[in-house]
Amino acid sequence: MDAADFARACGYTGDSPALLEAFEAIRRNGITHARQDHVRRKAVIDELKQSEALFLAAIGPALSAEEAIEDAARVIACWRNMPRWRQERRLPDLIRAKQQRLVARYFRRHGHRLWAREAARGLDQPIAGSISRFFFLECTRVADRSTCIVWNVQDCP
Repeated sequence: MDAADFARACGYTGDSPALLEAFEAIRRNGITHARQDHVRRKAVIDELKQSEALFLAAIGPALSAEEAIEDAARVIACWRNMPRWRQERRLPDLIRAKQQRLVARYFRRHGHRLWAREAARGLDQPIAGSISRFFFLECTRVADRSTCIVWNVQDCP
């Protein structure tokens, strides 16, 4: 897609070289930005793929992916109904909700296969990992459920 095609797709019908260059710069910048966002999202997903316990800790206090998606949808809907001045103050909540929705949707769709593959490999030994401010001292799989002992980092020796 060249600059003229992109400009037409955006609704511009003129042929000004300056505006066509501007549309091309916007298109290139948008592609770069989208790639960077994709890499960031993939890094978060890859970090949580290690075990189901990490995923459950990330979506907490929700107990399942469906519940996390419902919570995120509720936060996003409430944010959209707020006045603009309040939206600006609550922007971190919106970002967190969108991230949680993305993670929960991915693991709702693919989590069962990932963790079944992990169980098939025989990963019954303790798994160590960390997320946010928690340190997972010991995580073991028990009959397709995960139990996890969570200690705060400050409590660890």
